[in-house]
Amino acid sequence: MRARGDVTIRIAKDLKTSRLAIFEPYVGVTQIFVGGKAKFGPESVVARTTFSVPAGPFQLSRMSTFDGAVCAQKIKGQKAVHFGCPLP
Repeated sequence: MRARGDVTIRIAKDLKTSRLAIFEPYVGVTQIFVGGKAKFGPESVVARTTFSVPAGPFQLSRMSTFDGAVCAQKIKGQKAVHFGCPLP
């Protein structure tokens, strides 16, 4: 998902991706609110995106990269996950 402009997505239940998912806006601010669990498959890339998962875990599978903001009940990362800080 590569949004153009300010985008807000609300997911009532779970968000689950398969291998090589990409969440990276071209321009603007992307905010995603998840009502259940948020789980990203292996080698996923999440950049400059804000996730709010107040009722469940935020999980990154092996060899994934996260460079955004997250607020979750629990944050989990498997083997070789990279957490970074977004550049202004």
